[in-house]
Amino acid sequence: TPRTPSTPRTPRTPRTPVDVYRQAQHLFHRSATPGQLVGRQAERQALMAFLRRPCFDDDAGIHIVPDAAEQHVRGALYISGVPGTGKTGLVRECVAADGAGTATDGRAWKVAFVNCMDVGDPKAIFAHAAAQWTGQPLSAVPVADGLPLCESLLLPGHHASAAHEKDRAQAAPTPGPARPSTAYLMVLDECDQLLTRSQDVLYKLFGWPHVPGARLVLIGIANALDMSERMLPRLKAKNAMPRHLHFRPYGSREIADIIRGRLMTLSPSARSARSTTPRGPSAVPLMQDAAIEFCARKMAGLGDLRRALDVARYALAALEKEHVARADATSGDGGGKGSLVTVGHVLRVTSMTTANQSALQRLKALTLVQKSVLALLASAAPWPPARLTVRALADHYAARYQRGDVLVPLTHTEMDDVLSGLEATGLIMLQS
Repeated sequence: TPRTPSTPRTPRTPRTPVDVYRQAQHLFHRSATPGQLVGRQAERQALMAFLRRPCFDDDAGIHIVPDAAEQHVRGALYISGVPGTGKTGLVRECVAADGAGTATDGRAWKVAFVNCMDVGDPKAIFAHAAAQWTGQPLSAVPVADGLPLCESLLLPGHHASAAHEKDRAQAAPTPGPARPSTAYLMVLDECDQLLTRSQDVLYKLFGWPHVPGARLVLIGIANALDMSERMLPRLKAKNAMPRHLHFRPYGSREIADIIRGRLMTLSPSARSARSTTPRGPSAVPLMQDAAIEFCARKMAGLGDLRRALDVARYALAALEKEHVARADATSGDGGGKGSLVTVGHVLRVTSMTTANQSALQRLKALTLVQKSVLALLASAAPWPPARLTVRALADHYAARYQRGDVLVPLTHTEMDDVLSGLEATGLIMLQS
């Protein structure tokens, strides 16, 4: 039966407009700051305990921590972990949370956060830190002045002249409450970029927190598990090794939670597009639960959260492209079926990213420790045996490099991390 003529309708506003897709894609950019990091509770607690542990004294300098079993002071921490494990982000979050720039013992924090890849000459690190602590532009602090300026701030008792120390000792005490002294925090991201032949710069930086009267708390961040032990052996001889906090690669459950958490920060209008699960509608917009789980499992082998976020962003971009094409074909109504990222979207993105990297490129991208483990696996018979465990491989590796100068034995946990990274490249396969 012919339909009764009616007034043409104005095209409906798309239920998931293009700006919503772009808003979602922005959440997965590497430069995005989505708020509190999801997961990493053990690492968060360790970092906050390190930042809040009292270690300064106006007269005696740094206190040894109360626990006699610990041989380290609060003043130096080395953080290791493969790229994309949240090291830098969590440090920034914890520093910001620690009293918004005020140390918990009542002293004001002055923070210098330096990415060492931007420094160039390792000796310029002192000028970068001094500029941030004093509030000057970097151009106003010559490289040659950086070291003495840092010493005057961090080691006032050692840097001051003898006459000044004598005058201060003879001066009458000032009435009234004592003014709290300043504590300086230096965070060195990618600190392995400061490695030199003599390692003078790193020895000085990691040695400063152990100087009596020093006002420095140092956090170094890098990828290598054993940089401080392997490249800075004199620290151990001086009982000045930094505390070590290792970030394990993200697991699939953590990656999935992070993706869901970012999508849930979308505006209320964006949350109208949700997937449906056997238990009812999902709380997460724009991506099917199955697609999130598939993306997390696919990227968990890499342990690099940034790669998982890239895949989610590319999948959302593909969905936006489909939405625009569908909207053009339907006079502006692009909503409805197909408005969610599916497993198919994620599969296409991951297939494209892995196919673009050859085996040679993957080998060149390996760390020295990963290459040494791979070489051990590929060595002649009777090694490796037909069935090999992580424990057995770690023991064999330790025997091979027991007295090595460059390569040192790995713990079973460290070997597990190295093997997970190799599996992520597709060069080996692990079985439970």
